[in-house]
Amino acid sequence: MTNAAAPSVIPIVLCIDVEPDPPHVNRANPEPWTGYERTFAYLSEMRGRFEDATGSSVHYTWCFRMDPQVSDSYGSPTWAVDRFPVFVEEMRRQEDASGVHSHAYRWAREEQRWIEDLGNQDWVEHCVESSLDAYATAFGRRCEIFRFGNFWINTETINLLERQQVRFDMTLEPGLPASFGASGEEGFTTGSHPDLTRVPRAPYQPSRGDFSRPAAPGSRDITLIPLTSGSLQLGTRLWSRAGRLWRNGWRHRLQGVPLSMWRRWDPPNTFDRMIDRAIAVQSTPYLAFAIRSSIGVGRSFQAVDSCLQAILTHPLRRRFVFSPPATALALLATSGAPRL
Repeated sequence: MTNAAAPSVIPIVLCIDVEPDPPHVNRANPEPWTGYERTFAYLSEMRGRFEDATGSSVHYTWCFRMDPQVSDSYGSPTWAVDRFPVFVEEMRRQEDASGVHSHAYRWAREEQRWIEDLGNQDWVEHCVESSLDAYATAFGRRCEIFRFGNFWINTETINLLERQQVRFDMTLEPGLPASFGASGEEGFTTGSHPDLTRVPRAPYQPSRGDFSRPAAPGSRDITLIPLTSGSLQLGTRLWSRAGRLWRNGWRHRLQGVPLSMWRRWDPPNTFDRMIDRAIAVQSTPYLAFAIRSSIGVGRSFQAVDSCLQAILTHPLRRRFVFSPPATALALLATSGAPRL
């Protein structure tokens, strides 16, 4: 099987956030990463099925939590790599990509709980830098792929990632309003979340002054690869249509809903239809998704499995190529630059 570049190829970047099962780890008695074990086994089985369906080799992207929450709770930021060496060796054998997935959890002693301290840029940068250093220790090379957690990112952090030689950031989920991330852990998070309703829907190099705006192509060493967004079929609900247009703007009105695999997709907005609509409005189509390793023990497993089954049986499956970020961008480049 080969991944020969061709104009008809549609790269898929499937990113797995490798992290503890619960977001608020029991610091005194940390939980085992059972979700990661089960998810790794599940995706290993799916790999062969995807290869048969697409006719191409399949390469996932695994992004490891190595931030202070992991270090404080498990005794080492590289715990997941050290604990599961067989998984890491299999990733290498399959030529999967790896990177860092970071949160900014800080243990609040007075409250005796974890707080995601996004309003503290110094702490955020400590989490990022220590995670990247841990990755270099674990894998013997600098990290090139990054995803921040809890739907959050800001310009200062993107600029830091570039200085740290990260080449690809896969945090953006276009279409999410600032209120979405903020409501996820109300009372457990500081700072504010970015408004992602009008960020570009195709890979781009960001402005140094505002990550949500593209810079001149070739002017930076970091590329943001937004996850895929599509369009809900709203029928005759004019107010819903107007609201979508107001939030996302005319250019991105048909890519206003992130294709999150953790949610249910019911008719007429089934996951395969959402993929169709996303592909239809891209000048150079690609797909990018992210899932948590905790799906192996969580209620969202059935939803994720349903979405992956939709990819497995999709009419365009022979055009799909599961690729690491660098390969995906190279494939897109052979078909011309995608429209922002």
